[in-house]
Amino acid sequence: MRNANKEAIYALCDFINQNFKKVYKSPYSKSFYNKEVDWGYKPEGVIRISDHWNFLSNNEIHCSTHQEINNDSQCIGIFEGGKFNIIESYNAEYASSAAVGDRVYKLYIDENGSFVTDVVVGQEPLYAPGIEDRRITSYFLLSGY
Repeated sequence: MRNANKEAIYALCDFINQNFKKVYKSPYSKSFYNKEVDWGYKPEGVIRISDHWNFLSNNEIHCSTHQEINNDSQCIGIFEGGKFNIIESYNAEYASSAAVGDRVYKLYIDENGSFVTDVVVGQEPLYAPGIEDRRITSYFLLSGY
């Protein structure tokens, strides 16, 4: 499992922007897909980024993985052979000790892809840096130093 440091955050941002022509967010959670999915259907090869896997809902296990994983992390999985193959895992709690005034890197995802911004905790921007009119309405994914 990688710590969500600056290099890891930028690498994940690049991965999303290279592999997601469009980002599809789950209406139920902070899970993101590179293709449209349905509650009971995932197309072969779909990529999922999420912090929860192998969960029980309606007496059925959803988003099953080939590997045993830690549900306290953000993971990237590719749907292969009826289950997700986890290809990367990030320590989501890495920057949880950040206090107001600390500078951190944050990865945001919206339907157009992802972007990273370095922010001072407590002074988060309203717009994506260097992208006019891209108001930050996206979902925060990772934070790190």
